[in-house]
Amino acid sequence: MRLTVHGKHFHLDGRPHFLRTVTYGPFPETSGHSPEKDFPQIRSAGFDSVRVYALPDRHLLDRAAQNDLIIIATHAWGHGCDFITENPSLLDQARRDLTAWLESHKDHPGLGAILVGNEIPSDMARWMTPWKVNQALDGLIRACQKVIPSIPVGYANFPTTEYLEPPSADFTAFNIYLEDGEALESYLPRLHHLAGDRPVYLTEFGLDTNRNPEDVQATLLPTALKSTRAAGFAGATLYAWSDHWLNNGQTMDDWSFGLVRRDGSEKPALTALRKLVLPTPLPLNPPRFSIIICTRNGAGRIETCIKACRNIDYPDFEIIVVNDGSTDGTAKLLDQQKEIRAFHLEPSGLSAARNHGAAKATGEILAFTDDDCRPDEQWLTWLARAYSESNHAAIGGPNLAPTPNSLVLALTTAAPGAPTHVMIDDLTAEHLPGCHLSVKKSAFAQIEGFDPIFHTAGDDVDFCWRLRDAGFTLG
Repeated sequence: MRLTVHGKHFHLDGRPHFLRTVTYGPFPETSGHSPEKDFPQIRSAGFDSVRVYALPDRHLLDRAAQNDLIIIATHAWGHGCDFITENPSLLDQARRDLTAWLESHKDHPGLGAILVGNEIPSDMARWMTPWKVNQALDGLIRACQKVIPSIPVGYANFPTTEYLEPPSADFTAFNIYLEDGEALESYLPRLHHLAGDRPVYLTEFGLDTNRNPEDVQATLLPTALKSTRAAGFAGATLYAWSDHWLNNGQTMDDWSFGLVRRDGSEKPALTALRKLVLPTPLPLNPPRFSIIICTRNGAGRIETCIKACRNIDYPDFEIIVVNDGSTDGTAKLLDQQKEIRAFHLEPSGLSAARNHGAAKATGEILAFTDDDCRPDEQWLTWLARAYSESNHAAIGGPNLAPTPNSLVLALTTAAPGAPTHVMIDDLTAEHLPGCHLSVKKSAFAQIEGFDPIFHTAGDDVDFCWRLRDAGFTLG
């Protein structure tokens, strides 16, 4: 099985997938644990991936692949001390170990993703200077990507060092221990904003049953999986498979985070997880959407956008394309397209074209995008879910630039000023970009749509401000 990154999501073997991960080890030698014994049990409990705190040998990877599991490998190196000034050889050795290990195991089907470190202590991060630590982690990530670009690579962060977000990471990974389900749910949107355009993967979440009742753990862990799935995370990791734990060579008996006890018996949490069916992102009564694409002289790009829209996995939507006075053959191309409704106007400007599309729409929600965009196949599903869980009149989301294939595109992608949402807080937007802007048709009508004075740009900001002036909120 091969794990890849697609926008804000993981794909497994080419399909969108939410990872259900459990941590495994390290164990004392006398624990009795082995992949042969444990991996079939882990798979039967509904997990599809295992996080380990070392670069695993081929034996463990083989056992994972045999049980349809993938390994999330964490490189454990001495990043708890100063590896910038006092002992830079630690960082050099970590890079050599990572790249050598990847060269030997990069094609193994049991390898899912790499974490180049785990929870650098906040005092050490500040001591070494945060941007230098970020730069060092980013160097490790890029070294891995150079060996095998197709394997997702990240760094397992935690809330006290939110500022450690290596820019080259393929996904954002966070270890979180919040013993209250509501507190966890309210924190998750923040991680999306920290991640930006990347997927968010919860890499540790657990509850110690030495200090809490086992039935509390049995309630909290399924809640965490459901909350992260509902929040659009790429996956969630439960800590840990067993109460057995070896930390820095010491057997730890005063913590018990496991799903199985030290004697091998199962805790109630494991029974609850076996029965857990994660909710689909699609709400029970999904609304009808009208996708509206406006184009002028877009013959060279509109077909790719229409194809992506046709591939959207959603039960009820239409595709409307408004040709705003094109002179390059766009009209002929659109008339040849199937499964769309095309309308041809004299040159009128972007706002007028969007208003015309809205007037022809039959959906209760209008979803605007641009002719050079390629919407994700789950775009409408996650929009529908967001509308079902809020009172927002308009909702948008990330606008991810494609991987540049030239210097010009690379410079354009890196330049400031790209169309993006602006947030007031973790859940409420100040405005949304027109390339990813959906709105309830009733609210659209109440403010009389886009202002036709805007012909090429600025229409989306003005539209969102007028929505807010009318008392609506944006998400």
